[in-house]
Amino acid sequence: MAVGAGQFGTGNASIQSTQDLQLISGLPPLVRTGEAFGTQFTLRNTTQRAMRVVITPHAGALALDARTVELAAGSSQEFAWDVTAPDASSLDWNVSAAEQAGLKASDAVKLTQKVGPAITVTVQQATTAQVDGTLNTPVAPSADAVKSSDGALRGGIAVSPCSRSLRKACPACAAGSNVIRTTLEQQTSRALGLMDAAQWQGVLACMPSYIDRDGLANYFSSSDDERPTGSPALTAYLLAVTDDAAEEDRCFALPADLRDQMAAGLANFIDGKIQRKFWAPRNDLDYEKLAAIEALSRYGLAQPRMLGSITLAP
Repeated sequence: MAVGAGQFGTGNASIQSTQDLQLISGLPPLVRTGEAFGTQFTLRNTTQRAMRVVITPHAGALALDARTVELAAGSSQEFAWDVTAPDASSLDWNVSAAEQAGLKASDAVKLTQKVGPAITVTVQQATTAQVDGTLNTPVAPSADAVKSSDGALRGGIAVSPCSRSLRKACPACAAGSNVIRTTLEQQTSRALGLMDAAQWQGVLACMPSYIDRDGLANYFSSSDDERPTGSPALTAYLLAVTDDAAEEDRCFALPADLRDQMAAGLANFIDGKIQRKFWAPRNDLDYEKLAAIEALSRYGLAQPRMLGSITLAP
């Protein structure tokens, strides 16, 4: 620091601040409804005189008595109230400490404690139904259903209508219709998941460009047929998922030429006539062959001898 004209030096200072009376909270940030716990606080006297302090707590509708504490000079003391967490989402605490004589030192703590349910509400049963006119479904609470402090049953019934005109009311439909799909698997899943015939016809129109020369489907359209990269897993998925969708509406079935082309590709893959070597954290060739055999079985094209290509390891 500058001392005068042409003169410089160094200097330092130490500043210490303190509070005569300190109230420190030891409350747990989260408790569960009905849980018994101790509300621990620490009272600290930083002065050189003894203090007689009254601590007054307020916590929602809880009945808590005030405490009188004798604090020696430079000492601290812990104290607590034994309480039971109420049936609420939170508990607001406002605790004050005030010296009864002398310089009237004081401190206060104000905080919110989160209260969670002892047993969280979970889905016990769910169903999906097509409504054409009136739908009657008998419902009743279980015999051991949990009740809140006012005697009301916790939980309830959630009904989510989903249709063409109410698509936004259905989170699953909204998610499926708003996400941009790019791969053949995603486009197929979107069209069949929403049971959208127009979208499915669009997917079918482009599907031949995803099939390689071996009859296996690619995730992305490719014009390079010199190195066929079709996926047996994707091909098996397409055969299986379209079979499931066709049970609901035949318009979602694969055309015969595409189905036969992919089925032939899977059969050759199972027999080892064609191979696909993609990186995987483990060897899943047997799993892919099982999925391929299952997909072919849906069309009556699986043969018992195909299982001979699978190595059964204990």
